[in-house]
Amino acid sequence: MVFRLCQFVLWIISVFCAIDFVNAQDLDHSSDVRIAWDYSSMQQLADEGGYPRLIRLRNGNLFAIYENRKGDIHLKKSFDQGINWSNPEVIFSSYPYHVDGSSETVRINAANPEIIELDNGDILFACNYRPRKDDVAPFSIGLKKMDIKTGQLSEVKILYEAGKKFIDGCWEPSFLQLPNGEVHIYFANEGPYQKSNEQEISVIKSNDRGENWSTPQTVSFRKGRRDGMPVAVHTDQEIYLTVEDNKIDQFKPYIIKSDFPNSWTEPVLSDSKNRWYALDKAVDDSIYMGAPYLIKLSNGQFLLSYQTNRNRNHNWELSTMEVAIGNTEAKSFKNFTQPFPVALNKEAKWNSLANWDKNTVVALSSTNFKSEKISPWLIKGYLIPNTVILSSDTADIFIGSNSLLNLKVRAFKVDNSLKITFESTKSDTDKNYQMKEYLLYINGNNTEKIVIPVSKEKVQEKSVSLSTLPSNFHLGLAFRYVDNNGNIRIEKLANMTEENPETWIKIEK
Repeated sequence: MVFRLCQFVLWIISVFCAIDFVNAQDLDHSSDVRIAWDYSSMQQLADEGGYPRLIRLRNGNLFAIYENRKGDIHLKKSFDQGINWSNPEVIFSSYPYHVDGSSETVRINAANPEIIELDNGDILFACNYRPRKDDVAPFSIGLKKMDIKTGQLSEVKILYEAGKKFIDGCWEPSFLQLPNGEVHIYFANEGPYQKSNEQEISVIKSNDRGENWSTPQTVSFRKGRRDGMPVAVHTDQEIYLTVEDNKIDQFKPYIIKSDFPNSWTEPVLSDSKNRWYALDKAVDDSIYMGAPYLIKLSNGQFLLSYQTNRNRNHNWELSTMEVAIGNTEAKSFKNFTQPFPVALNKEAKWNSLANWDKNTVVALSSTNFKSEKISPWLIKGYLIPNTVILSSDTADIFIGSNSLLNLKVRAFKVDNSLKITFESTKSDTDKNYQMKEYLLYINGNNTEKIVIPVSKEKVQEKSVSLSTLPSNFHLGLAFRYVDNNGNIRIEKLANMTEENPETWIKIEK
């Protein structure tokens, strides 16, 4: 009885821990959003490692997979909403390869892990096998399946082999399952181009949940160039695939599209209407934006990440993770944010994204921003509507991407007033940080900036008469604080420019 009571208590705790800040109002399907990253939510998944990917299973548990930077692929599990993580399990191991006709042994590393939960609950893992020396063994794509009922992991199945040289390899497998059950693995493929420096995106398909696989099909190809690092998402009728495309100079994120179920019947070439530049505005050709990742949000918009040296130095190895939000057709990505605060001499690369819940996403990166070793980190981001209808919605707004000090704001209608509540929190490890003032910006008939000194009350309130405001107006938010060096700083609502009310949140009466 005591044991069962303890189990029940732990279950209650896990349920409450699962409730994130921005969950009072589910996002409307038509509502455009921005992301507020939560510095206090950052977690280091391992002391060393990279290329992290994460999924939430249908039962609510979390699986995270990553390279250990020693040639193996590790899996960690969380059964309490990411508060604690299990010890690592080895999914793919490096192994010795004995060279024919020689006593030489060459190590084959496992890299580029990916993971998917299928519609029947089974879990597939994929990796890229990479010989440490050329002309020994083929670069290949490997697969394992976990029976979710027994937890048993299958033996490795090699699905595709490219050339035996690094310049003729295959790379970066990623999964997709369509509503009809068909499973895809996309990968970058140099195998067909061993006499040139070109690369295509290939796909192999399975109609029996990973038991048998088709021969490779060409998905996309730009002659003379190198489409790379594919990640696919489906809607009701289309597949959207992001790739890095070096059309001119440095890589940029592009979107490739196909209908299904008869997908990729023709390769998407350079001049296809089904290939387009992902960002809303062109970026200088010399700026690197590679290794893209794509997910679909609960409101139908798409979220894209990539690694970039924009506003940094020219060395792409010191890139950082950047995230952009697109429309429901995977076009016009904008509202750029950088989830991790990475110094110019540090890096955050080989990133990924995942949906945490309907109103929360998570960004994962291989980064040394807080250490000397590259290791896998994650951070949560809250989806905030760009438009709020006061008659039916409550605006839940989070500000806190720069430090463990953060502000939670709620705006809603009471009678004929706009009521706004402010609640600030900070970690005990940030004792030297001090919240000083809340800044409220209202742009109606005129632009008003209201300064609210922080009191000792846990929650402070401010009311504004709606009769003084037009039917549509904009709301901006920020807070002023003192950092641990005594400097006065301001943190604003994500993507907000103080001088431009159009970047604030639109309020409709």
